[in-house]
Amino acid sequence: MAGLNTYNDLQTLKQEDRYIHLTGLTADNAPAYFLMDAIATQGTEKASRVQLFNGVASDNTVLDAVLRRAAAKVHINITAGADVDFHHFADDPSSRGMYYVRNLPYQTYLLAEAKEAEDITAEVRNTSKSDSEYFTWNPETDSKNVSLTTYVYPHSWSNTSILEEETCVVMNLPLNYTDDQGNVHIYHNSWYKIPMTDDKMFERNNYYEVNINLNRPGAVAETTPENVDNVYYAVEDWVPVSVNVG
Repeated sequence: MAGLNTYNDLQTLKQEDRYIHLTGLTADNAPAYFLMDAIATQGTEKASRVQLFNGVASDNTVLDAVLRRAAAKVHINITAGADVDFHHFADDPSSRGMYYVRNLPYQTYLLAEAKEAEDITAEVRNTSKSDSEYFTWNPETDSKNVSLTTYVYPHSWSNTSILEEETCVVMNLPLNYTDDQGNVHIYHNSWYKIPMTDDKMFERNNYYEVNINLNRPGAVAETTPENVDNVYYAVEDWVPVSVNVG
């Protein structure tokens, strides 16, 4: 703050929280509090101009401010259909409910008015796999419902590849699946990619809710994109061809 000379300087300041998705938890490096900001007003008419000192040292200045979080909250509800039951395989340590956030936006401007959400392309990263307290995986108690709460900073990927740039949750939900013939299939691993919003954008101080009815097993192995070398593209001339029908 000592290096700030103008309001424009303040607008360019950013904050990074690489573990924003775990805010409030006791996990290592997780922020204990949310970054918040507000524009203060004074008096009953809520005028935007505020006089901090009127020249009388004994007079108090009361500022009214509605604080808003810089982060957006995302809550995912997953309900298993009739053919699926979530299951915990205690004898298989490699099979457990877990998740990670792919393309987590972890950087933001200090002030909300610094830039509109649709113009923000934040720094993103993939988090470590976790089964934090925000992940309600407990098949012994409830084999039909799982939920996840997480937090992200404002970010837009509307002009980029959805396949590569979309912010999403990758989740493993081990389960038993009953097919149409009544046969039960056991899936020690069942991976899903879950979009966190269909707007291709997160706005600060917003709440996003994703409701999923899950009735099919996912991928048996976690997959990651592979780079393909020596790929060449060519543009061919359009050649009309007559096709006789009849």
